[in-house]
Amino acid sequence: TASTSDTYWVKFVADNGTSGPGYWEETIDPSKSTGLDTATMPHELVNNSTNTFTFQKIAYTSRLVGDDVTNAHPSFIGQKIQQAFFYNNRLGFLSLDNVILSQSGQHYNFYFTSAQTVTDADPIDLQASTTKPAALHGVLPTTQGLILFSKNQQFLMSAQENIFTPTTVTIRTISNYEMDASVDPVDMGS
Repeated sequence: TASTSDTYWVKFVADNGTSGPGYWEETIDPSKSTGLDTATMPHELVNNSTNTFTFQKIAYTSRLVGDDVTNAHPSFIGQKIQQAFFYNNRLGFLSLDNVILSQSGQHYNFYFTSAQTVTDADPIDLQASTTKPAALHGVLPTTQGLILFSKNQQFLMSAQENIFTPTTVTIRTISNYEMDASVDPVDMGS
């Protein structure tokens, strides 16, 4: 049987821009969407000067390689984003029971660099697995990682040596306290 999970797309790029010698470059499946709809994604408020602001769409990075199997859209597509946050040079969103983090250092890029391999800088998209409903609504950054809050459970998203990569980060349950989803958690210190 043929496998679609190991398929990737390439295009020929001529050295002179038109024909002749050149090289093959990884690209996106031409029949697939190149990315996010900026009209439905979070916007930004930019401080232009003293007391002057602009509310505008964010220029999210397009999907440049792969397809819906090898470089899928982030799990918040079609869902409500509950919370936005920054952690370890990544932009993060909470949506349902998922935590989605952008590429490291590229806050508006939620797609992989290559469909052939995973790099440490690639986006992270993990689900808080549990036997109870876990619609995440709050997050607190700590030195150990991210504490995630749902109505009935709390989780710790962490990685060895606190370096978040797609292959090292995990989410585990740390407590089962009930809390009000309309109240954001607050760090009270020690």
